[in-house]
Amino acid sequence: DVYKRQVRADGANARVHGNSAGFARDGITPAAVSLGIAVSASDAVVGDDGQGPGYQNRVGNAQVGVLAGGVGAAPVTGIKISGNTIGQASDGSGAPVTTAIRIAAPVTSAQVSANNVSNALTGVALQGSAGGPSAQGVRITANAFSQTGHLSVDLNEDSQTNPNDEGDADSGANGLRNYPR
Repeated sequence: DVYKRQVRADGANARVHGNSAGFARDGITPAAVSLGIAVSASDAVVGDDGQGPGYQNRVGNAQVGVLAGGVGAAPVTGIKISGNTIGQASDGSGAPVTTAIRIAAPVTSAQVSANNVSNALTGVALQGSAGGPSAQGVRITANAFSQTGHLSVDLNEDSQTNPNDEGDADSGANGLRNYPR
C-alpha cells in the first residue's frame, strides 16, 4: 500500500458521505495524508448524491484528494463524485492538494460534478494511456475550480492541453476530448 489513506471504499454501491480527510477533528488544523478518499468499486458515491446538507466530504492537505480506480482494482463503472469540497478547510482557509480528483483505470464510466476545487495543482486528472489502460467514459460537469496551478482538467495526466481535433482516432483518457461538439 503506497498511500497513507483516510477513507477507503472497496464494496459495490459504497457511499462515502460527510467525511473530513487531511484535517484534525476541528476541520482546520492540517493532518496531512497521501490520499484522502479512495474508491475502487462500481456504483460508489463519494459526496452528495441528492441527499442534501451534510453529505459532502471535505478533503485537504493531501497529494490526492479523491482517487477512483487504481492499481489492482477490478473494472469499475458508475462511480459518482459530487458535491465535495477539496483544497479548503472548514474556515475557508487553503488546504493544498496536488491533485484534487484522480480517475484511474480500470474506470470505464464515472461522473465528476458539482465539486468545489481550490488550492490544487491539478483539479481533475484522468489517467492517460502511457501507464497502461486509460480512464474512459468520464463525465466532468458543473465543477468550480479556483487557484489551480496547472490544468483544471488534465485528460492525460501530463499537464498539457490536448487539441480537440475532429476526424482522428486519439487514444488516451476520454479519447483526449476536451469539450463536446
